[in-house]
Amino acid sequence: MSTEEKDGMELATSSAPAASAEQPLELLLLGDCMLGRLVNEVLENAPPEYPWGDTLPILQGADWRLCNLECVISEHCWLHESMPFR
Repeated sequence: MSTEEKDGMELATSSAPAASAEQPLELLLLGDCMLGRLVNEVLENAPPEYPWGDTLPILQGADWRLCNLECVISEHCWLHESMPFR
């Protein structure tokens, strides 16, 4: 996995080989993953792989992964209706 920049945004790109007629791509979908609050506190002293636990090999085995994150990923912090986002 590498990144490229487009229109000022950093995008993840896959280094996975292109699929052929004999080998379809594996798409893995995840929903409602909350990495804020208590998980965020644990991640201050744990490796980034920590939240995925035993599912990490499954996630790593897919060609493409799409996850609905229920949090903000940013280097900046701001307040919205008395809730901090980081």
